[in-house]
Amino acid sequence: MFWLHAAIKRCHPHAGQANVKRNIRVRRADTGIAVPITIARERRDGARRILRRRTSDLRLHTPPRARHPAPAAYPFPVREPDSTTAPLAGSFLISHPGLLDPNFRRTVIILPDYSAKDGSFGFILNRPTGRVVGDLLGNKPLGQLSRVPVLSGGPVGADQLILAAFRWHPQTKKLECRHHIALDEAESLAAKQHHTVRAFAGYAGWSTGQLDAELAQRSWLVRQADDQEVLKLSRAPQMWRDLTSGFGPWFRMVAEAPEDPSLN
Repeated sequence: MFWLHAAIKRCHPHAGQANVKRNIRVRRADTGIAVPITIARERRDGARRILRRRTSDLRLHTPPRARHPAPAAYPFPVREPDSTTAPLAGSFLISHPGLLDPNFRRTVIILPDYSAKDGSFGFILNRPTGRVVGDLLGNKPLGQLSRVPVLSGGPVGADQLILAAFRWHPQTKKLECRHHIALDEAESLAAKQHHTVRAFAGYAGWSTGQLDAELAQRSWLVRQADDQEVLKLSRAPQMWRDLTSGFGPWFRMVAEAPEDPSLN
């Protein structure tokens, strides 16, 4: 239930009129249908007092607690953020447009490990640092690994460099992630078909129950890791926008808006 506040600048040329009503139409945020309502204003001794009309026919989006469309309406396979019915390991976590924490604002995370009991572990995929492994480990024989890009994987352990290997499964269209691999194993996997190696400075971690609580608050949108294009560095600037837009018209509208509203 919401209160609608409305003000009318000028009511009627006759100052002696006590009450004036005006019909307006307000568009509902969930259906787009224009709803007629009546707003009244009362004049007393030349002073204006705005009356509020309580209406149950209007619904407003108030992220991050706004309910997004049911999974059945999504144009791609998704997983409900409910740890009791579906495991989240191997999913993308896409930050809700209302999540303002600078550590995770407009981020896309792959979640290779999830446990309701032991916690969760993931990497941010859309924050490249502009550096390669050779810049950080120049004193080691790296071979082709020296050109592997380094991404900012998350706020935890940002002084650690973690190597991860991603494998794309064409049959099931799923992206698999193995992390904390050794240099020699990473070099071997980088030469295999459908494999991609990335390095991460830090990671995203959640303690027991922490991610479940954030999912219950709708801080994250959940989607199966079914897109191998996320590993391309050129995709990073628009990755969050592209994945968020797929959750429905409201999400598309918010995702297309500039991050700084003053630039609009």
